[in-house]
Amino acid sequence: MRYHTHTDGPTHRPVDVERTVIAAHGRDHHEAGHVALNDVRATTAVGSPAIDPALRRPASRDHAVTVPAGSAELTGRLAVPVAARGVVLLTGDRDWQDSAAALHRAGLGTLTLSLWQAGRPAERRNVFDVVMLARRLGAACDWLRERTGLPVGCAADGTSAAAALEAAAEHDTLRAVVSVSGRPGLARPSALARVSVPVLLVIGDLDQPLLSRNRLAADWLRCPHRVVEIPGVADPVSSDAALHHVLWLTTDWFTDHVAGRA
Repeated sequence: MRYHTHTDGPTHRPVDVERTVIAAHGRDHHEAGHVALNDVRATTAVGSPAIDPALRRPASRDHAVTVPAGSAELTGRLAVPVAARGVVLLTGDRDWQDSAAALHRAGLGTLTLSLWQAGRPAERRNVFDVVMLARRLGAACDWLRERTGLPVGCAADGTSAAAALEAAAEHDTLRAVVSVSGRPGLARPSALARVSVPVLLVIGDLDQPLLSRNRLAADWLRCPHRVVEIPGVADPVSSDAALHHVLWLTTDWFTDHVAGRA
């Protein structure tokens, strides 16, 4: 059974939502209940199978690109499979190799990009300048759309996730956003309230401070969104089982909301 979900800002008014539990046997169970506004959590059993080693191998050849972003020049790696149906910008401090490979196999291209200019370590002093990072990220999304002609999504972590949400509020290029251990609470509440594209927030349930901040940020979102907790870990990609489900969630989100499911 599915329950109607909606958002109307940070009211904290409980509504009926769908609660998804991913059990070891792979089936989904849906339970009625009153939980935080549009807060849909997926729980992964510890006994889930390890990630397929094939996902660790690159699925599509990439090449170096330089992306203009205002006065900055950002460096990245672009890979677009034949007959790609969309492209995803991957940005932040983590290694996105596994995510890129999974997205390639799903028929999506990737641009793995640093929002910091190479060879300029002093820029890191502005690590919390979310508005500046959002301008760069938005420019990169516009460049990616013009370069490939494909619909664009973005996956990010840390401060970059806040920048992605700020950019989504200002740019109509982005079709969907995924945050993995992100800090969406660093985005302005007014920007979060203006995001209109689907947003997926993935957090490990052992990082309680980050989990709480993600829930608070989610309360400002008026767009379709999910908050997914990966149990037993602080970092949702710290184990093969957790990584397997993060890759599945991310690929499924972008397949639905960027490429459009065939």
